[in-house]
Amino acid sequence: MKKILLPTDFSINALNAINYAIYLFENEECDFFILHTVQIGPSGYSSSFNKGRDTRLQKITMEEAERNATSLKASLEAKKKNPKHTIETIINTDSLLNAIGKNVINKDID
Repeated sequence: MKKILLPTDFSINALNAINYAIYLFENEECDFFILHTVQIGPSGYSSSFNKGRDTRLQKITMEEAERNATSLKASLEAKKKNPKHTIETIINTDSLLNAIGKNVINKDID
């Protein structure tokens, strides 16, 4: 079984890449991991008021990412042709490179 990591920013281009990857492996048993990263940069202010705002911003951004990931997974599940394909979504609060590295190791992704 192959384990394939597919990063996404929920754009049309990312969706096309995901669909192409699924098409390439349509006859093989695969676990697809859809990865999205959320990284809120520092605001430059050090007051506790702004730290609270960053926390709220991160929460809102995470909730939106989770909604998008759930929607994407449902869409992919609805049109998948191979019952031996599984799709899992991963949302990380890290840089894309760090998230890719950690998930490849933790989930033994090919």
